[in-house]
Amino acid sequence: MEDMYLRGHHHHPHHHEESRMNSVSSTQNDIMQKMSDELLSRHNSKSEGENSKYKIKKQLTEQDLQKLRLKINGRERKRMHDLNIAMDGLREVMPYAHGPSVRKLSKIATLLLARNYILMLTSSLEEMKRLMPPPPQLSTLSSSLNRIAAENKDLLK
Repeated sequence: MEDMYLRGHHHHPHHHEESRMNSVSSTQNDIMQKMSDELLSRHNSKSEGENSKYKIKKQLTEQDLQKLRLKINGRERKRMHDLNIAMDGLREVMPYAHGPSVRKLSKIATLLLARNYILMLTSSLEEMKRLMPPPPQLSTLSSSLNRIAAENKDLLK
């Protein structure tokens, strides 16, 4: 069953590795920049001149760098924890065998399965709409709701 939903994925090892490296380094760079800016703003009043940013970076102590690293690591741990909880939630609602004897899907397999499952459901829904006209009471209800919405559109602003 897993193959049915995972089929659309084409694996390009070099591209995957490159994009993974770029995303990790850009995230780390963003975090380092934010933390540097935070420390710079604290020390900003102490130095002046064109090269003040460079001078301030030299003034950071080993203790400051260790605190910075601990903060960054803590944020990354929380981010990964939140991501893992979200992935587990997605796995729970996917049509895949669950149980102690079944190996847990990887993150990429979970995302690909979810994507392809959504595409399959969308296609099935479109096909059902094409084959089955809506029952009369639904179209009456739909037109009533549209009329009510049109009459009250000023309330929605």
